[in-house]
Amino acid sequence: MKIRNYYRDLGKSTAILSVKQGLTLVIPFLILGSFALLFKSFPYPPYQEFITAFLGGGF
Repeated sequence: MKIRNYYRDLGKSTAILSVKQGLTLVIPFLILGSFALLFKSFPYPPYQEFITAFLGGGF
């Protein structure tokens, strides 16, 4: 019972709530970055040739 109260109070801590909210706000950027990395390094040779030739290699 004491442990449950400790974790409940810890969950209401300002520091813990700030970290939780910050990580929640970062999730869309992490997903976007993951897809960008996937599209950039997709292991299919014709796709890689297209990416290197697209926009003169600027992509």
